[in-house]
Amino acid sequence: MLALNQILRKKPDVLLLHQGPEGVNSGQLGHAGIRTVLEAGESTLVFCGHVHWEQPYAELPNGTQICNADGKAFIFSR
Repeated sequence: MLALNQILRKKPDVLLLHQGPEGVNSGQLGHAGIRTVLEAGESTLVFCGHVHWEQPYAELPNGTQICNADGKAFIFSR
């Protein structure tokens, strides 16, 4: 978790992780420690995968948004 803390101190706009945090909804499995670190910092946008979520989006209480891309593609445009 030390490396994650160091990265978050730099206030990234987007964070890409292989294994993601637990989500807020049932079935959004993930790493509890990653969620704890993310919730302790400023909000950010996280893309992750590793574990499939039927509902691919979650927002943590601090405003951090999680997009679980396992088996999905996200396309953003202006």
